[in-house]
Amino acid sequence: MAARQRRTYEVQLEGVDALDMPLSLLRDLCDLLVEGAQRATRLAVEGRSVARGMPSWLASAADLRVGRYERGSLSLSVSAPELHAVAPEVFSQQRILAPDATAFDAFLEAASDAVDGHRGSELLDTGVLEVLARTHALSNRGVASLRIRESTGRRMVMIDSVSSQRILALARDTPAPRVDRVSGVLDALTVSTRALMLRLDDGKVLRGLAVGATLETLKTLLGARVVVEGLVTFRPSGDALRIEVDHAASSVASDTLWARLPHGEAGPSQGVVHQNAPEWQSLLGSWPGEETDDTLFQALEELS
Repeated sequence: MAARQRRTYEVQLEGVDALDMPLSLLRDLCDLLVEGAQRATRLAVEGRSVARGMPSWLASAADLRVGRYERGSLSLSVSAPELHAVAPEVFSQQRILAPDATAFDAFLEAASDAVDGHRGSELLDTGVLEVLARTHALSNRGVASLRIRESTGRRMVMIDSVSSQRILALARDTPAPRVDRVSGVLDALTVSTRALMLRLDDGKVLRGLAVGATLETLKTLLGARVVVEGLVTFRPSGDALRIEVDHAASSVASDTLWARLPHGEAGPSQGVVHQNAPEWQSLLGSWPGEETDDTLFQALEELS
């Protein structure tokens, strides 16, 4: 890949010696950077950070390369390909990242939002926050700080023990995904990425992804009022971030009950960390999807 199609970043890990550090620590750092870049980019493009399978374009986008490794506090020069050079047909459709952005840029923006405690961020969901929360484990192993800077100085983020605690708190407060229904106008549909957009009566917009619902069905509903059902993922604020649509149909009068943006509340399992369990386990709630229609309607009526 041509040099002009890759961007360079400086990664510094203060508090450890690069030539006398546990390989397990280096592995954890690499996993953090690669998985963080993958999940942040997938969230920006598909509206979800974690899913089964690895698209070829995502593996190529997170193709991070080491350019320098020096004695002293770990200091790496890392390069990443510009997204438009990896798969222009995929990345030309997304609206969150800049045209010349890389997967590492997506990771840095997500990390910056997490460090700042930005609860309404479009770049944070449970999958991205789970990766970022691993920085807490680094600080427990003698790492004073992790600093990542884009070579031109346009973007920089630093995560220390204080900010890693802030990220953990943000991750714990983020509601677990749940199955829900939403009614609104199917305002947009992108065939190449299966992305869609629902516009609600109050003007709010909910991004979505066609998972079980077929593109053929959704094409016939484009521009019409619909009701969709699927797994809803939430921002740290509790507002819905996206819905993975399993079923879609034309809306009927009784569907006005679902004409609202879903809102989640952090459950008890997310607010408590067990000392003997890995941090990420505390971020996982019970898997949703066993509620019947009657249960959902009853719960909504009790909230109204």
